Amino acid sequence: MRILHTADWHLGKTIKGVDFQADMELFFTWLLDTIREQSIDVLLVSGDVFDLANPSQQSLNAYYNFLLRLLQTRPACSAVITAGNHDAPGLLDAPGGILRLQDLHVVGAVRDHVADHFVAIRKGTEAVVVAAVPFLRDKDIRSALPGEGYQDKIEQTRIGIARFFQRINAHYTEHFAGVPYILMGHLFAQGVQVSESEREVQVGNLAGVEAGIFGDEPHYVALGHIHKPQYVGSYKVRYAGSPIPLSFSERNDRKTVVLLETREEGFFTRLLEVPVFRRFVRFEGTLASVKQQMADHAPEHPLGDLAELVVTEPERQVGVIDALQQLELDTRDKRLRVIHTDLRFQQEARAAADLIGPDAQVEDLDPVDIFRMIAAQHADMADNQDILLAFKEVYAAVLSELKAE
Repeated sequence: MRILHTADWHLGKTIKGVDFQADMELFFTWLLDTIREQSIDVLLVSGDVFDLANPSQQSLNAYYNFLLRLLQTRPACSAVITAGNHDAPGLLDAPGGILRLQDLHVVGAVRDHVADHFVAIRKGTEAVVVAAVPFLRDKDIRSALPGEGYQDKIEQTRIGIARFFQRINAHYTEHFAGVPYILMGHLFAQGVQVSESEREVQVGNLAGVEAGIFGDEPHYVALGHIHKPQYVGSYKVRYAGSPIPLSFSERNDRKTVVLLETREEGFFTRLLEVPVFRRFVRFEGTLASVKQQMADHAPEHPLGDLAELVVTEPERQVGVIDALQQLELDTRDKRLRVIHTDLRFQQEARAAADLIGPDAQVEDLDPVDIFRMIAAQHADMADNQDILLAFKEVYAAVLSELKAE
């Protein structure tokens, strides 16, 4: 049996007014072609189907149109889809009964009975069993305790997640032992490489779990939530990653889906690389250098490239700020579009560093002064009283929580 693992579609994702609907349509076409060419029997989607809990009509149409096209593939392909932390569990679950009639299985919310997370799929003489576990919310895995502190909450979250997967594995052992077993999950596992576009899970990345909590029972663990494709701890525990870049920090990632084939000892896995539909590019240097790099850049993919400009000038110049703003406007409908700029002035950065001095000890410094130093290196943050006020509010809230513990 052949199975394809993907995750983190984030339908409806936008960055600075750029809609990634066209990117996802190209991905869907490639994915459906791959399902046909590779004779895929089962498609797994490990959470974050949508970018927002209340997706737009356009995003919903894209999702259901994909499912309709999937039903038309020959040979027929089943699917198991789970909710991620961006998804609304009820929205995904709503058409579940109708979709099950078509061998499309969706698990948005945690079920009352462990057995309802299991999907047994048979194709000819072969069978696999999938434990479809969605993103585990606080209410699913623990009860709040009176007077508990931050660290208590983190530890109880970890324990709750581990216990949940223990129950899942116990059910597999009791009812499906010997059948190739895939465990799906959507969470943060310790030791992974993250990008700028992931939303923190539960009470933050400190609540990340060790890969060992998935147990020895699963033959493959199909994870979602982290956008960089990678394995965790062993080759059988994998993040498929997002199929398209969702931030500039992912600009050099090779986007993939994971192909699994059943073997007597479990699954043989290999990666299928998703085509590049557009590039995220970063140009760095002085304004003149960056403009030249943009002029020399030739987009080579179906969709226009998106650019981040990191401009460093010796000293503050109002004209540079205006020029960068104009670049964003001038490239809005071009094949190379500027959607983010970061302007730094060396003179101000040195002045901020001098404020602290080379011999200062961090523990002796006022955090507000440190923040001012960092902010001075960014044109859009320097002397911005709203940002400074926001930092002070966050700092005060952190101090308050630490004192409460």
